[in-house]
Amino acid sequence: MSAHIEAWIIRARGTGRAPRATDDPTFPWAWDEAIALLPGDATPAERAAALSAVVQTSHFASGDRSDVEQFVDRLSYFSSQVQGAHVDALHPYLEAIPARNLRYVQASAGEVRGHFDYDVIPASEL
Repeated sequence: MSAHIEAWIIRARGTGRAPRATDDPTFPWAWDEAIALLPGDATPAERAAALSAVVQTSHFASGDRSDVEQFVDRLSYFSSQVQGAHVDALHPYLEAIPARNLRYVQASAGEVRGHFDYDVIPASEL
């Protein structure tokens, strides 16, 4: 069976630790919130590039950004991580997943911004 992929979603997924607050200045997204959206036909290279950008902009908020240089070297550990579907070298676990039924939800009272709801396409349907 081959499911129609509406979009690829980059999200942070829990690995057993408590979710981070959405007002955390170094990681302003909620658990499982769509951080980035890519077209459904995005290539593995495009997904890896987007995942790399999200990692670099969300995990290196401290003054020391020397780890970012690892992404220049295709043989480095971080660079090899983004060639897959996820990055677990740093918390939280980030992944690029296929999704369908993408819909925007307006911000509720007390929320700063809206978010996207989506249904994850299970590997068994791909």
